[in-house]
Amino acid sequence: MRINLEWLREWVDVDSDGGRLAEELTTAGLEVDAVLPAGPMLDGVVVAEVVECRPHPNADKLAVCVVDDGTGRHEVVCGAPNVARGIKAPFARPGAKLPGGVVIAATELRGVVSHGMLCSARELELADDVSGLLILDADAPVGAALAEYLRLLVKWNRTYNLTGIRDPDELVERHLVESLALAPLLRGERIADVGTGAGLPGIPLAIVAPERRFVLIESRAKRVRFLRHVVLTLGLENTEIAHTRVEDLRCERPFDTVLARAVAPPEALVQMTRHLTAPGTILLLLTATRLEQEWRASAAQFGLRPLELDLPARPGRSAIVMLERC
Repeated sequence: MRINLEWLREWVDVDSDGGRLAEELTTAGLEVDAVLPAGPMLDGVVVAEVVECRPHPNADKLAVCVVDDGTGRHEVVCGAPNVARGIKAPFARPGAKLPGGVVIAATELRGVVSHGMLCSARELELADDVSGLLILDADAPVGAALAEYLRLLVKWNRTYNLTGIRDPDELVERHLVESLALAPLLRGERIADVGTGAGLPGIPLAIVAPERRFVLIESRAKRVRFLRHVVLTLGLENTEIAHTRVEDLRCERPFDTVLARAVAPPEALVQMTRHLTAPGTILLLLTATRLEQEWRASAAQFGLRPLELDLPARPGRSAIVMLERC
């Protein structure tokens, strides 16, 4: 018998992930033969819209497209006969891992660099159709992984009080936009998100940066349950949830980037996260604008680094501070 874990969660309170639950059931005398994904893991594959499509200058059977994946626009080379301006199709970002272990990278095709790949159903192991791209519904939300995360956040927030912001538009403005603003500033492969709460900024960044590894640190059990559900639902293979206080987390090697939304006063947070860092690690902070100078003054143990970008000033919006361990 096969049982869908998400169906099971609708009937009983299950905090464990599939692997841990299988161990618990086997220990209780109900042997579990295997834990299998319900479908192919499509980490880094999202809905994208083709906003431009023109012939390839050096190949008659190829097209050069510009696709919008909800986080920006990317130039992609495509050879599918049904590619056209206005369609929506699965888009594998650079770093995405497709079924069979294929990892997508920016690749030059006949003199034009393709920053990702538009996918067919066969490439995603969803069907054997090789006639062209998998065309999605016109109303499919661009960047569907981000859209699904926001849907889950709104739904669970009613019961779990994950954030004081209730309005979906304000969630996008205050949480999603602020989180994604950190993406160009990330350094290295290993990223820690301290006191992640509802997964901010870690989850949005894990969605758009599948080539990096994220550890989301959270001590409150209800929020950990939500985060594990999000990781499972979105298939975020690059994301680990650490149910612990940051002071108690033991890591085998330091992180390259540590994220925080000012979960403690400046000096306290620097001390709390010091064991996660090494020389060269950066601490990226989203903090209230009124506290920005206080953070800058705390840079004695970490060197303050200038930013190449910042968030446009708006009422209630956070400021970004970057510190680097010397």
